[in-house]
Amino acid sequence: MNGKISVISGLTGRMTALFGLIVLLGCLALGFAGTERAGALLEEDARDAMLKEVRYLAANQETRVNERLKVAQMTADRNAIRGRFGDRETTLAEKIEILQRDLEQAKSLGIQRMGIIDKAGNAVYHNGTTANQADREYFRRAMAGEANVSSSIISKLDNSVIFVFAAPVRHYATGEIIGVVTAVMDGTKFSQILGQVKFAQTGYAFAIDSSGKIIAHKEIDYVLKQENLLEKAKTDPELAQLAGAVEQMAKGEEGIAVYRYNNQDMLIAFSPIKSTGWSIALTAPRGEVLSRVSGLKRDFIILSGLIILIAAAA
Repeated sequence: MNGKISVISGLTGRMTALFGLIVLLGCLALGFAGTERAGALLEEDARDAMLKEVRYLAANQETRVNERLKVAQMTADRNAIRGRFGDRETTLAEKIEILQRDLEQAKSLGIQRMGIIDKAGNAVYHNGTTANQADREYFRRAMAGEANVSSSIISKLDNSVIFVFAAPVRHYATGEIIGVVTAVMDGTKFSQILGQVKFAQTGYAFAIDSSGKIIAHKEIDYVLKQENLLEKAKTDPELAQLAGAVEQMAKGEEGIAVYRYNNQDMLIAFSPIKSTGWSIALTAPRGEVLSRVSGLKRDFIILSGLIILIAAAA
């Protein structure tokens, strides 16, 4: 009798083990397939959310740029700035007075200085200070008839980082371009705006111009030092993968990419500010962005363990 009980007991044990193994393998197979599928969908949702956020940031900055360009253009279009004051030519003093008046209205947009530049590049500002801006790209573009905004540049007046919004001035009678009106903005304001952007736990936003130069970043030193990511990548191998995304940004492309930095896999989404040639990026550790996927896998492991225990008990 004891022999029969022992055989039955052994058979029961083997059947339990076999049944448990079958349940385990079934759970693993179904769970793995389901988790991978759900994980892929969650990752796709996370990437879409990241791209939508950076598109919104780019569109918002496009609006801000256009508002400030309009300030420069409105001043440039005034008859007195174009040379006509009543029935006579406008004096320089009268033009400066107009700059002062328009500046008061533009200060709410962050404009801190306005000036007028003649055809030779000689600039006079609202407060009487002067500088020659003939070598500036924004001046050359405006003299060619294009209202534009500069990249972040170092001011010749006080060595601060600035953005310059420039519009051509056309003579009131002939329509010939006779100069340029400029509206100058503190170059750190853009960084302050993007510095408030958060994504996941530690994600942040930054912006570059068409050369790869950082023009806005939460670490303001990058902007003050005029650092260029594409140039830095030439001597820093760790930036090689990021440089690939920056090259796309510099070309005005939109997309999302993965790169590795500081031993972390990072996601970066980027979208252009089309009227400027700039691009905004949103970057965050991939693990933070996909935290819901990690939670799903953890829940699957716990649930599988419970199912196996219940099945074994049954």
